[in-house]
Amino acid sequence: MLVPMTKVQIIGRKPHVEAVLDCLYRLGLLQLASAYEERELELVPFPGESERAERADELGLLVARLEGLLALAGSSNDSQVSVEAADAAGISRELRALTPLVEPLANRIEDLRTELTVLPRYIEPLRHLLPLVPELAELDESEIRALELDTIALVLNTNDEAVVDALRDALRTELGDRFALVAAPVDPDAIGCMIVIPHKVTQGVQALLGRERVRQMALPSRYEDLSFHGAVTAMESRLHEIPAELDQAQQELHALLGPRAAAWRAARERLLVSIERIE
Repeated sequence: MLVPMTKVQIIGRKPHVEAVLDCLYRLGLLQLASAYEERELELVPFPGESERAERADELGLLVARLEGLLALAGSSNDSQVSVEAADAAGISRELRALTPLVEPLANRIEDLRTELTVLPRYIEPLRHLLPLVPELAELDESEIRALELDTIALVLNTNDEAVVDALRDALRTELGDRFALVAAPVDPDAIGCMIVIPHKVTQGVQALLGRERVRQMALPSRYEDLSFHGAVTAMESRLHEIPAELDQAQQELHALLGPRAAAWRAARERLLVSIERIE
């Protein structure tokens, strides 16, 4: 006997899908079809679906911001901190007020960490290159400027001396004899070069290096007006200063975020529950 059938849409929580399907199979009262595979089945949106999806996205963004701040705050064992969880609107207002205070400190910490990582990468090659031009290494910045000379440091990612010869030939074609180029291995797979040229031809040499696809070892902006010897000395001094500055910035950030961490953790849990209910 033919029995009229009505399309139904079952709404439930994902963790319960297998149990629901198993129950329906045993009842034998339904013909089951996947809504994703049957294009002819048109699912009717549940009332208020778009509004709930938008709200879930808003709460999800708020949770992500809280988790970012909690990561910056680090662990906290302050038992005196209130753990009362504010509502989403209250958390949003608090984060808007804190952002102008947190961002400069977080950026400062990131810059200091980057500086601490990057500076040794400049110091080691320069230490190898300085002995190549001992006369210039002994001059200070004002004396080098008085001579109207510029020095360019290069690290070639090769151990093939023919590359250095090709670079020397290209410079000779461009400048004749108005340059000095010395080179030495700085590690098993790289050759360091120091080029000394008159200041007035520097732009032309830099253009030549660009055409030859030779990358210069450009110094960070705060050291670019120093001689290479002066830059190494300044970088080494800076490396000794950074840890104390980094520790101070981290303490300031922790003092700002630490007292709020427990309440934020409680708020995050409430928000996650709210998102789960919406979904």
